Amino acid sequence: MKMEITTPLFTSRSLNLTAVDPERDAAVEATWTGQLSYAQWLRDQPARPLSPFELKKIYEAMLIKAGESSSSFFGAFRLKAGDRLIGFLRMPWISWNTGVAPIQLFFGEASDLADYGQEALCLTLAYAFDELNLHHLHVMVSSGDPGHIAFYEKNGFRLEVRQREAIFRGGRYFDRLFYGMLRSEWEAQYAEVVQ
Repeated sequence: MKMEITTPLFTSRSLNLTAVDPERDAAVEATWTGQLSYAQWLRDQPARPLSPFELKKIYEAMLIKAGESSSSFFGAFRLKAGDRLIGFLRMPWISWNTGVAPIQLFFGEASDLADYGQEALCLTLAYAFDELNLHHLHVMVSSGDPGHIAFYEKNGFRLEVRQREAIFRGGRYFDRLFYGMLRSEWEAQYAEVVQ
């Protein structure tokens, strides 16, 4: 493996991966949930704006579950300059015996995804593969979301599963796509970057 010991675990060139702050972050994310493009992919429930109070309760429940079971992880991406919240990393469950976990990246603004998405994904992969010693990561995207499909394919994820017409959004059915990456694929991709 080509990862150097001096590589910071929770920081990259422009970002810090921090703990979720239920009080402060709920107010920011509540504004994002007013955008259909964000709210419709956030949960497997009908999209709707969420209040800071509702989000705070959701965060607190997620953090309690993560603390009690050690089988999930939730973090916030913040810009180093100004400490502005731009998105979240969620691993809702981790199978320690198989080294498998889903990852979910959420960005409040499309411009933040464009500017910092790849950096946030690299930080996520380094944490998941190097620190958590996971073997296989996967993401779920909709066939109706070509931007995220292109993002994950560009960053080395491969299509593994297609569930036909499993997502209903905006009066239409879309395929649920699972893209995955193995630790060995990440190591090969990372080795190519540092050489």
